[in-house]
Amino acid sequence: MIVTILDTETTGLDLLQHEVIEVGMMKVHVDKSWNHSQMECFEAKIKPRYIKRASPQALKVNGYTAEKWKKSIPFNETSSKIKDWIEQSDYLIGQNLLFDYNFINKMFDDLSLDRPKYPRYYDTKWMADKLVKEGKLKRSALDYLCENYKIPVIGRAHTALTDVMRTFELFNKLRNEVKLESLSFKKPYDPFGDQKNG
Repeated sequence: MIVTILDTETTGLDLLQHEVIEVGMMKVHVDKSWNHSQMECFEAKIKPRYIKRASPQALKVNGYTAEKWKKSIPFNETSSKIKDWIEQSDYLIGQNLLFDYNFINKMFDDLSLDRPKYPRYYDTKWMADKLVKEGKLKRSALDYLCENYKIPVIGRAHTALTDVMRTFELFNKLRNEVKLESLSFKKPYDPFGDQKNG
């Protein structure tokens, strides 16, 4: 079974104004017990098209500077690989993955590209929210969860590939405490909206 952990960094939270500037993915081969045998990582800095619309706070969080993004590439140069990795996966894993899903789809739509066909997914925020409701955790934010479960930051937090690695380690901690249930983007879990998980 192939699971792909996915994370994006964006220029802000507004889907209409902001855009993806970094994508991190890790493809992991796992057995039914979630033992993994093979990993492959992918990371790309995406050239922003509308940097003047960016939220200064978002750029501070993800460490964007013109110098660091000097060798960034247009989204259409990596879109086929992102699409392939998503479609080759049996499941995706992410922290509040609906956010990344919406922003990735917007990038495809803006360039008139066919969106990926998404498999079912596991959401570490959904898993942590279960424990918050049971009074076992205080919050379900990634930084808090990693601190709580003593997951180290390798690299810089809030860069896509570092957060991918943290999210996968977090998933492996949470699955020992929460009954695993996969979700569907046809009726996704939205922790900040009215949608119900499906």
